[in-house]
This record gives sequence, structure tokens and C-alpha cells, in this order.
Amino acid sequence: TSDACPSDEASSGVYVSFVTVSRIDSYRGDMAGRLRNWIEFVTHQCRSHSVRSEVVIVEWNPLEGVHAIADTLRDLVGEEDIPVKVVTVEHEFHSKVEAGTKQTFLEFIGKNIGGRRARGEMLLFSNPDNMFSEELYKALAKEKLDTDSFFRMPRVDMKGALTFHTPMRERVEELIRYRSEAEEHLLCPQSMP
Repeated sequence: TSDACPSDEASSGVYVSFVTVSRIDSYRGDMAGRLRNWIEFVTHQCRSHSVRSEVVIVEWNPLEGVHAIADTLRDLVGEEDIPVKVVTVEHEFHSKVEAGTKQTFLEFIGKNIGGRRARGEMLLFSNPDNMFSEELYKALAKEKLDTDSFFRMPRVDMKGALTFHTPMRERVEELIRYRSEAEEHLLCPQSMP
């Protein structure tokens, strides 16, 4: 594997690392656009709520002849206040671990690699099209999560309502509106060790 951005020590002052795995391909449409939207949304919300954070993207087994994530999203990679780091897992490593399954994308191994390279005290593993509520960012900003616990959140699917072409203010408002209509609870009422 190779890092597109150098890694700092764990004492970096990052509270939460948002970790995802992806690659630029045609799976479910515009992956570069969905990934851009996710990064922009996460970094915007973290800035808005003063969450000490970073974004770690693992690019798993990039397709030959396709631009790398770090090149495609160059304007988002290497931000100073909320670093966006890309870790590339090359085909050579993939072929060693896919164990004859013929799978070309190993999401969970990729997330483990991202987690090992993350600098945050807490890790939030996600897919590149998951958006999180205001309440989550507010909870992260307080920095009071129990480090001996595992947290989960209910998931509510939105039908293509948020794209990176939409101004950020409208994306945030749409998520809040959609969330207020949902009947799910945002966070588990109590963490379980």
C-alpha cells in the first residue's frame, strides 16, 4: 500500500477519523461525484461544529487506465484544518489477499487498512455516500465518547437528494428536512462496552 499524503504521529490532535474505502469506477453511477459530495459534506459539518477530524480514503485495487482518487479529487486532498488522506492499495497487494475469490473490491479489508492508518482517537467507518446528522457532529464535537464502546446508528436511505452540484447550504437543509421526517433515532440511547 502507499500513502498519497504523509502520515503524522498519533498525537496529531485528531479526535475522530472518518474512514471509507472506494475507487473510481462505474459501480452505482458517478463514484467520483458521490465521493466528492461525501468529503465536502463531512469536512463542512466538521468545520461547522469544530470537530477535530480527518478523512481517510482507501483506494482499493484501482482500475487500470482510470485516474487515481488523489488526482481526481486533488482540490480536496491535503487540506490543512481537516486533512483528507488517500491510501492506495495496489493490485499486487489485492491479488495476495483475495484468496481466489475473484472479487476485485475488498471493502472490509480496505476499511481495516484505513483504520490502521487513521490518527483519530475515535474511528467512524462509513461508505462514501452516507451522510450524518447534525446531532452526530454535535456529539463528536463534545469529545465525550466512551473509548471502550462500540456505537452504531440507524440508516435511512435518501433517493439521490444530495449531490456535489447542489450548494452546501441546500444539502445540509435537505438532510435536516429528510431527517426530521424519519422516525429513526439518531444514536443508541446508551453505549454498550
